[in-house]
Amino acid sequence: MARILVIENQSLLGKWIGLNLADAGHVVIQVRRPEEAHVQIETSRPDLVIFNTGLPAEVKGLFIRHWRELQPKTRVLDITDDADGAEAGPGGWSEADSYVRVPFMMERLIEVVEGLLDSDDGS
Repeated sequence: MARILVIENQSLLGKWIGLNLADAGHVVIQVRRPEEAHVQIETSRPDLVIFNTGLPAEVKGLFIRHWRELQPKTRVLDITDDADGAEAGPGGWSEADSYVRVPFMMERLIEVVEGLLDSDDGS
């Protein structure tokens, strides 16, 4: 069971993601704006942050770098509509550890989440 912080500015999509993650056995914390995530990252210490706000990659990168200063081991999954095919990762287009493009199937999101959480086991 992992603690997952979902930052989703669309309430219905956020609820759908949260319900599916909870059904997969995770504890879900939800906020609507990245500014609200700072407190949750410090207090809840999530294992994974799922970030979907429609912000430009450069702005997302600023938030992600700051969160990594607060909690270095927190993994970040970016849900994006960026069709350029640029790579995620430190120094990449959004600084996220991985990404899922919209539209997406929930099964794909869960698969990427589990992969990120598994890659962090034992560290």
